[in-house]
Amino acid sequence: MTTTQRPAPAFWWVALAALAVVIRLLSTGILESADGVVHFQIARFSWDRPHLFLDHWGKPLYTLLSSPFAQLGHWGMTLFNALCFVGTCWAADGVLRRSSEVARWVFPPVLLLVPEYGSMVLAGMTEILFGMLSVLLFRLLWVQRYAWAMVVASFMPFARPEYIVVVPFAVAWVLWQKQYKALPFVLTGHIIYGVVGVFVHNDPLWAFHMDPYTGAESIYGRGPLFHFTDQIQHIYGAPLVWAWAVALIACVILWIRDRFVRPRLSFLIIMAMLPVLSILVIHSFLWWQGLKGSLGLWRVLSTGAPLAVLFAIWPLGRLGAVLLGSSRQRIVASVLLGTTFVGWSVSSFLGERTIPVEASSFDRCVEEVGHYVKSVKGDFERVVYFHPQVALFAELDPYDDKGIAQSGQPRANDLMVWDSHFGFTSGAGHPDSLLQDPALDVLRVVAPTDRAIMLGGLPYEFIVLAARPSTVSVLHRVPVVQDGSPWTVQHRLDTVSCSRASDAWCFKEVDFPFEIQPLDLGPVDKVYTKVVVSGELNAPAALVFEEWSEQEHYAYWAQDLEAGPFSVEYLVPGRPAKTSNKLYLWNTKQLAIELSKFKVELDIATRTP
Repeated sequence: MTTTQRPAPAFWWVALAALAVVIRLLSTGILESADGVVHFQIARFSWDRPHLFLDHWGKPLYTLLSSPFAQLGHWGMTLFNALCFVGTCWAADGVLRRSSEVARWVFPPVLLLVPEYGSMVLAGMTEILFGMLSVLLFRLLWVQRYAWAMVVASFMPFARPEYIVVVPFAVAWVLWQKQYKALPFVLTGHIIYGVVGVFVHNDPLWAFHMDPYTGAESIYGRGPLFHFTDQIQHIYGAPLVWAWAVALIACVILWIRDRFVRPRLSFLIIMAMLPVLSILVIHSFLWWQGLKGSLGLWRVLSTGAPLAVLFAIWPLGRLGAVLLGSSRQRIVASVLLGTTFVGWSVSSFLGERTIPVEASSFDRCVEEVGHYVKSVKGDFERVVYFHPQVALFAELDPYDDKGIAQSGQPRANDLMVWDSHFGFTSGAGHPDSLLQDPALDVLRVVAPTDRAIMLGGLPYEFIVLAARPSTVSVLHRVPVVQDGSPWTVQHRLDTVSCSRASDAWCFKEVDFPFEIQPLDLGPVDKVYTKVVVSGELNAPAALVFEEWSEQEHYAYWAQDLEAGPFSVEYLVPGRPAKTSNKLYLWNTKQLAIELSKFKVELDIATRTP
């Protein structure tokens, strides 16, 4: 029995898939806390609301196949993706049999250790299913099952939008092979989903007319053309990037040495290398131009990761089998090179992702909000929310039209959960307008330990409001102003003489030249305190606010400031008694800093009887 005829190492695939599931079960955090949660919710509730099986944004094929696993809970999405990973390994193994035995064993761990691919397996995202379909399509064309290949291609538009740059290569290959009878099968998926769409949407072409990717540059923005290529070693990992470079050399050597392998190499280039590069090019262009709702997310390139690994490993394994004559040489080289490459891949993955995944301060923040909403939702007619994780932790059915609204303005006796990312970009209003609206009663403000600026330039925070007359009153105070007025707070100024006549403070070139401790943020039972710090700098620095008690560190909010005028604001939630805080300037670059027009303003909100 030759090496390429040995049984497939299926137990190896299953063991790695099981490891991914175990890591997910041990994780306290969710890798994709926004889109990943929405995909889970669509799949979870599709059995109760069948129209969700045709939710275009949710990826209908992904929803259909993953829905049984979603009934297990969010971890079920990882289980589904782990099985997709096994399916990908099976499809690839049928191709790698013509490469070498070591290629068959190395492919699964190397693929799972591609940083973005492995992360998406754990996150339960749609990219993994698409990757499996891509390799299955590759295998079917490899073994000349053209009609079945076109059937698979026909369903790829309902799995991920990247089909637009993968399916054309498959169709072109079928045309090149003059397999014209197979071509009509590429319409199978559209015909089936079109017929279903007649009953659900009254539109057989709903897949085209209801395209959810329609731009939104004003919200998502745009970025540099080489955004993805500049980060490719973080996305695919340095081992795979270098393997690609060596694989290209291997292809040239094989092409020269073995003319019988040239058809396989041609197929590998057309159906693996070119689709991977096309996915990279199309996403780079969309992000550069701000088209099709692109957000420049690294994870989109994980759709091409299986083909990328296949292209890297097949020629390398084949070249090793050609160059190493004896079986002993092949075994020794396989063990040494294979274990080294996998070990390198492990190191690369762990350098990008900590596993098990720990809940971030942002995860804990939205979990706190969700649990609060769960405790009070019975007092209100509806819950209006925007962040998908709120529904997850509050145990809400996001598709309950009567009791839930995922956007819009609140009605009388509604509970509204605004957040500075989804809430602001959904048009629910600026936090200032919500806090000042007399028809909205602020119940709670929740902010994470760390500071992050969202798409609208606002700090990450949640505001929970009741649609009823407000019982909150606000006291405006200005405890610090750089105009000679007496301060009401303790402070430290490490100043030096300014080089020119100025009303600025000139600081020593030390790490922390200016500190206020503490700020009086109001009584313990306050609803929130809005802090606004403004001024003007001549050099970059950072403004830091910390808040802590003996038991817990509540906040470490660092905001980078550029030279020039600045204004930083954030909401500080109510804290327990004996909470300390300080506000200070961090001279991150050890420069001579001048600070002028400095002011601290406080809006202390308390509830009136």
